Amino acid sequence: MDAATQTATVIHITPDEEQPLAPLAHDAKPDDETSPEVRAKVLARDGHRCQSCRGSHDLHAHHVQPRSTVGRTELDNLVTTCRFCHGLLHQDRLAVMGSGLTGFEFS
Repeated sequence: MDAATQTATVIHITPDEEQPLAPLAHDAKPDDETSPEVRAKVLARDGHRCQSCRGSHDLHAHHVQPRSTVGRTELDNLVTTCRFCHGLLHQDRLAVMGSGLTGFEFS
């Protein structure tokens, strides 16, 4: 067994985690921040690559629908981005649409 196999972490995503939850009410308080466990699952699902530029360094889990507008912290609403693309998204210089189930589209 090589060293990479011996130190690998297995990430399990349950079928329930892959299903979108009902939207939060417009007057609900913001959802939870992204836990390390959820972040690890998002990065694993996305192949540890930014889904915009395909970079593999300094990766973030970005909420497609922001928490500030009651976007949920769930796999379906999170996409892997690198630090640079994440910054562009928050500056409204890049946009993302879609979901973890249907795929993401950047423009």
